[in-house]
Amino acid sequence: MYVLACAQASTAQDIDGTDDPRFVQAKQDWLAGEDMPALEELAALAHEGHAPAKILLSRIAATPHVIDPVTQTLDRKAKIALLREPVGLSGRDWLVSAAEDNDLAHALWAVAAPGKIAPDAEVARTLIAFGEIKPALIYALALWKAGKGEEAAQILHEHEARFGAAGQDFLGFLLMDLAIGGTVGPLPDGMNTPAKLEAYLHALRSDENRFAYSGTLDTSPLLHPSREGDRERLAQLVHAVPAVRPLVLFCEARCGERQQEMCLAEGAWSLAKAANHPYPFASPAQSLIEDATYWASPRFFSDVEHLLARGDWLGCR
Repeated sequence: MYVLACAQASTAQDIDGTDDPRFVQAKQDWLAGEDMPALEELAALAHEGHAPAKILLSRIAATPHVIDPVTQTLDRKAKIALLREPVGLSGRDWLVSAAEDNDLAHALWAVAAPGKIAPDAEVARTLIAFGEIKPALIYALALWKAGKGEEAAQILHEHEARFGAAGQDFLGFLLMDLAIGGTVGPLPDGMNTPAKLEAYLHALRSDENRFAYSGTLDTSPLLHPSREGDRERLAQLVHAVPAVRPLVLFCEARCGERQQEMCLAEGAWSLAKAANHPYPFASPAQSLIEDATYWASPRFFSDVEHLLARGDWLGCR
């Protein structure tokens, strides 16, 4: 299972309450695909003030391909009761109350509700400390938009190994953007000639890294699985990028041997259309359920199918 070995290694801080037996069981139920029992128990714990339950319930509720298949038969009142804190007519995100005394919840709320909390590099650092790599990279983009590109670049530079290929691509973008403005961003030791700098930036913005960040390449026309050469290139990129490589296992499990290349290419295309990059297969809450645990769970392939369906995947063919 070489794909699973590529998941982010856990160096996250501990979160108080994660060892609660009820919370542990709710996580196990959710990973087993027992959605309603898991969500109902998480909701019960959230009502009791359990911060990890509030965080996990909020993150699952904010992941459409995970939650929509579960709630599609529920009416509006039932959805609100299951997934949101009972405040106001429509309820509110559980992160709001969790953020009052939980640093991780505060950081996640800053990502989920841009504009309500002033952009702050410490938010990204908190997310990284707890292992929330996907939200941290999304927040780095928010820092850049707020005029804090140099701070965002420094964070990505410091944690380049944790962010992987997608982070390297965005770091390359930030360094080039800073250079246009006359600022030299953080660089590795030895970047003492224009040629070395150019080679470094080219490596950061490689095809593989660009694909990891956005699911596409800057080509015209865009790579498309209907074209044989593009189909082969898309399949190669899926194999090359660790964060996208779970698609290999999915295609091997779901499609026949002669359908593999098409499955990978059309799967990659559908992922891009579903707009779930970077880290399209990340756990909804990496701080509470590591990517490797999620990828190895009984529910994972079903979630992948729902994600691909959002990008109009045509199935094995």
